Amino acid sequence: MKKKYPLERLLQEYNLDILDLESKEGLKSSSLYNLKARNVSVTNYKFEVIIALSSLLNLTLDEVFKKLCRYEVEFELGKIIGEEELHSLVEKG
Repeated sequence: MKKKYPLERLLQEYNLDILDLESKEGLKSSSLYNLKARNVSVTNYKFEVIIALSSLLNLTLDEVFKKLCRYEVEFELGKIIGEEELHSLVEKG
């Protein structure tokens, strides 16, 4: 499992990327890449990002936020304990 920033991981789950979010929902890709570059916490995302993801992925706002938060925890935990250990924890459930 390769570490991916939560936004990228969520989009990847639906075979999309940041450029899809830009073209289909009108968000600037530079702003989205800045979230990753600055390692912005999901809880600090602008609401417009959550709304755009909800619209693009056809999920509720709560579903989008929960998935992003889960991926953020896995992302940060992977940095602390390492990818292999995280992978074994995720497999165990």
